[in-house]
Amino acid sequence: LKALHYISTSTTRINTIQEFEDYEKSLSYENIDGGYEQSKFVAEKLIITAAKQGIFATIFRPSHILGSYKTGILPVERYHIFMLIKGCIELGYAPNWHNKYYDMLSVDNVTNSIITISLKQDSFGKSFPIISPKLLKWQDLILWLNKQGYNISLISSNLWQEKLKTIDENNALFPLLSLYLGGDNKEGQEEDNNIIIDDNFDIDIQLLEKTFSYLNSIKFITR
Repeated sequence: LKALHYISTSTTRINTIQEFEDYEKSLSYENIDGGYEQSKFVAEKLIITAAKQGIFATIFRPSHILGSYKTGILPVERYHIFMLIKGCIELGYAPNWHNKYYDMLSVDNVTNSIITISLKQDSFGKSFPIISPKLLKWQDLILWLNKQGYNISLISSNLWQEKLKTIDENNALFPLLSLYLGGDNKEGQEEDNNIIIDDNFDIDIQLLEKTFSYLNSIKFITR
């Protein structure tokens, strides 16, 4: 009988290794936004049900997966965060979110972790978060981008939303307008009016440099 290793997402919001029995009790549909995350939630429930029927199963929940340290290649059009970044670069403005963090890992780290764990017999019947010890703060990302030659001004969320109302289909944010201009936009409420950023932020510079070098090489973004 072959083992079933399911790749889910860290947005199910449980960041400890757990036995399926305990994990199932921890799962909550509340505050899981978006069809992608909700589909992962349902799939995890199915995996746990299969495990109860005798299937050897493991759930892996990686954070945002970026390209490799060697090439930086990744399918950017499928990544919400990169469409957001591209749109902010094109607009010249970004919202001043101060409670927004991104958990990003190289595909090298993720695959190595999954292979190592999946080869262990005691991994069956458990869920494993694969997350980065370094969280990337939104403000720090914008600061870093400015240092790389991109001209992006941090402004209040309300002002940024007003500027979004002026864009057309030529801006990468256009398909996302309903999300960022909607009445239930929680991200827009998290802002720091002082716009103070720590210059000594702790992020994976090598991964960022390789990723944005690739984005430039394919003309996805330009300075």
